[in-house]
Amino acid sequence: MLKLYTVPGACSTASHIVLEEAGIPFKVELVSFDKGDMEKPEFLKLNPQGSIPVLEIEAGVGLTEGVAIMKFIADQKPEVNLFPVKGNDHYRTYEWMNFIATELHKATFSALFASEHLLKDEKSQLEFETNVKKSLHEKLDYVNKKLEGKTWCLGNQYTVADSYLFTVLSWSKHVDV
Repeated sequence: MLKLYTVPGACSTASHIVLEEAGIPFKVELVSFDKGDMEKPEFLKLNPQGSIPVLEIEAGVGLTEGVAIMKFIADQKPEVNLFPVKGNDHYRTYEWMNFIATELHKATFSALFASEHLLKDEKSQLEFETNVKKSLHEKLDYVNKKLEGKTWCLGNQYTVADSYLFTVLSWSKHVDV
């Protein structure tokens, strides 16, 4: 049985949502940033990077990186069509997933969450956060335009991209956006 290592509300939430949407049986293993769970030897065997999400796909074998995990899950149940298998929608799903991972998740939200660790000087930190938030607002304007008139990222079809976008956008409240 698959086992998802996750922190509620973190990026691993998107993988959790996709597992639920696919209807695949799985176990949840809650880990804690504060308790150092991702620095423990048994966790590092699954993911030497010490980060989540991790999907244990067989005993002792972890698959890492949310985009790869969500694609893996979708491939287990292609009939659910969480990741279209052909045509333009296939590539549009990749397009959305990469945009969310690089432009929203890492370049903006992760930067904002890490700003106090990156910059110790309060003035520099404030300037950095202001610049990153400006960039985030521009990226969110882009997302709004792409979603205009659509129910989901690809129009009327729910995909893994919607789970990921939902999860990442839920972080807005934590960074005053």
